Amino acid sequence: MNKKLIALAVAAALAPAAALADNGNVTIYGQANASIDRVDPGTAPSAAAVPFNAITGAAAQPANRNFNDTAMRISSNASRLGFKGTEDLGNGLSAVWQMESDVNLDKGATASTFMMRNTYVGLSSKAAGTFILGKHDTPYKLGTGSLDLFADTMGDYNAIVGNFNGTLAFDSRLGNVAAYISPALSGFTFIGAVVAANETNNTANKDGSAYSLTGMYGNGPLFASLSYEHAKDITGSSTEVTSADAGGVLGALDKASAIKLGLGYKFGAATVGFIAERITLDPILGGIYDANGDGSSFRRNAYVLNGSYTMGSNVLKAAYGKAGALSCTGCGNIDGKQFTVGVDHNLSKRSTVYALYSKMSNGDGASYGLGGNGAGGAFRPAAAGQDPSVWSLGMKHSF
Repeated sequence: MNKKLIALAVAAALAPAAALADNGNVTIYGQANASIDRVDPGTAPSAAAVPFNAITGAAAQPANRNFNDTAMRISSNASRLGFKGTEDLGNGLSAVWQMESDVNLDKGATASTFMMRNTYVGLSSKAAGTFILGKHDTPYKLGTGSLDLFADTMGDYNAIVGNFNGTLAFDSRLGNVAAYISPALSGFTFIGAVVAANETNNTANKDGSAYSLTGMYGNGPLFASLSYEHAKDITGSSTEVTSADAGGVLGALDKASAIKLGLGYKFGAATVGFIAERITLDPILGGIYDANGDGSSFRRNAYVLNGSYTMGSNVLKAAYGKAGALSCTGCGNIDGKQFTVGVDHNLSKRSTVYALYSKMSNGDGASYGLGGNGAGGAFRPAAAGQDPSVWSLGMKHSF
């Protein structure tokens, strides 16, 4: 299990192109993943508190779809089309590159921003590791990505992991990234990245920056990872690091950080996984993140426990996650619990059909949703305290 999980993380990071030892051949690859989702938004308590929204300071109205009636829709889930390749430069050194774009299967179109997924250029050496520049999943995200049993579906653990009540995403993909991945050394692999300030000339955006680190270890059936990410002068955007004064609004965050532990173990046909996370927010005094009113920091702890069991071509899966209440006054009862069960049926090595059920139980002041950024039908409650649930039936094919 350890080698498989590390290989998945590394492959998701920088190595797919580096693994090609050809002289400049281009590989076309992708994934088609679509589902039928039936979402019940749940009923909010009659006296529901207004959810704490760190971006606007008002009632949360996230960008993802929200509605008050049960609805059924077709969703494209992290479907993608990519191109990657290498050039052998001699002496064990290769140039590597990748360009990858979202594809909206439900609309039959590419995303509005072409090449908005992992896209980079760099150098790779089996002895020294790989260095890239571009846009990429952060090391923090990669550290436990292989433990997400319901990745890119409505049961994705990103409804909780890396998530601060739907307003701040640490498990993300960022632009302006310089990243390094080490060779595997006695089971250890290290990935580090720095995120430069937004490239705009606007002085309000010039100071935002971040760094992200993860270390992974595998030995026999054991997998373990420890990840850390730190950002300063940000608004909470999951797409770019921008300054606290962006948009003319005083202060979102002076800085924010997150630390995450991941553990995985394989028992024959069964696997178990555990993720524990703490997010710490340091607001600017008087800014909209200043929940305590004195500029003091506050935290959100969370964990996910999951497991799977393989029987022939079928994989049974279950996960439970909890986002604890915030350690701040005046924030209300902002906590959430997610329970997900599902089954995958492998038609072949590249084609899978799946079914799942997931439910989020929110505290009176919370608005945690369902599905991560990769789920096309990702749902966010329109009101605090709603307990959304979903039935999803889908198919995934990789090429």
